[in-house]
Amino acid sequence: MTVPGGRLDIEWDSGSAAGDAVVDLPAGARLSLMIARGNTDVLAAVAPDALDSLLLFDTPVSAPDVATIAQLTGLSALMLFDTGIGADAIAQLSQLTGLQQLSIESMNPDGGTPPDAAVGAEASEAITTVLQAERRARDRVSAYLTVRIGDGYHLYAPDAAAEQPLTISTDTESGWEITKVVAPATSDGHLTGTTLLAIELTGTANALTLHLRAQACRPDSCLPPTTLHAHTEVHAAH
Repeated sequence: MTVPGGRLDIEWDSGSAAGDAVVDLPAGARLSLMIARGNTDVLAAVAPDALDSLLLFDTPVSAPDVATIAQLTGLSALMLFDTGIGADAIAQLSQLTGLQQLSIESMNPDGGTPPDAAVGAEASEAITTVLQAERRARDRVSAYLTVRIGDGYHLYAPDAAAEQPLTISTDTESGWEITKVVAPATSDGHLTGTTLLAIELTGTANALTLHLRAQACRPDSCLPPTTLHAHTEVHAAH
């Protein structure tokens, strides 16, 4: 098999049927693993130098889990979103001497890192976002947009497809082109809680702004439709 750009992205679904999967990789392939709303059990079987980057989203990380992650000495990028990791556990990550990118974000409104986004005033308590982006090739970028919908709200985009609760766009003059969006599809077009969207883009700029169009509603009323603007610098993949 061939790996575009010399990199293979693996999304682990902990809800899948149990079993082993074997993938033959070309020499020099770099692996990126994302675990969303699962657990870190699979990491115990990963060789220390097997992964180049690891992203955990809405996946609990305990002290023993951090010890396992700290043994992945081949990591150059580690991103932990909504993992509940504590300060003492974070200190163990100092063993990862090859890290060139470390992102630890909490969407907890009562503490943690404030979201890196400009949020419309009328929707500020209903929607917050965090955007990360890394360059995979000269003109190819992968972005990860974390969206948190406040308690009691659900989100939907009045001008989106029925199964998609939001729309994402970029400025035409920015030079960015969205080629793929992996977003949760729901039966009623509503989105609640915290979710992660993966966005593939082409472009060569060093900064990225995404526009998220949606409407936040409670069971008995809705806020006006709003556009959120999430901005980030584009980091080189290592």
